[in-house]
Amino acid sequence: MDDKNDDEQKIILEQWKTCVEMADSISRRRNVMNGLFVTLNLALVTTISVLFDLYKVVFIVAIGLILCILWLFFIINYHNMNKAKFEVINEMEEKLPVQAFQKEWKIANEKPHKYREQTKLELSLPSIFMVLYVGLTLFIAFV
Repeated sequence: MDDKNDDEQKIILEQWKTCVEMADSISRRRNVMNGLFVTLNLALVTTISVLFDLYKVVFIVAIGLILCILWLFFIINYHNMNKAKFEVINEMEEKLPVQAFQKEWKIANEKPHKYREQTKLELSLPSIFMVLYVGLTLFIAFV
């Protein structure tokens, strides 16, 4: 009977490791995606600051706003994927002797240094660029 339980725990542990690796892979892809969107938006902002031609600026701002909206969708999508993965990981962990992720989340969410969800921080980046685009357009329009 113990051999069956040991085998079952080994299988669960291997599946848990696979899920953790997949969650880590998603986080790496998410970070690469964020870097790409930051780079694209910085290139557009730089182009706007050099042009000072309202019609060209409006076109570039439109592209930038579309990129930011797309970026927001990607962030939400990655958030949902990670959330689902960690729900599965936590469920599997309950069958293991130690629940490391659940303990980590409990500690991370204790005060005074409560964890700030990455998604909330990420969502501020495209929002900042959107405000910057509108601000630059208004500045160029009135200069």
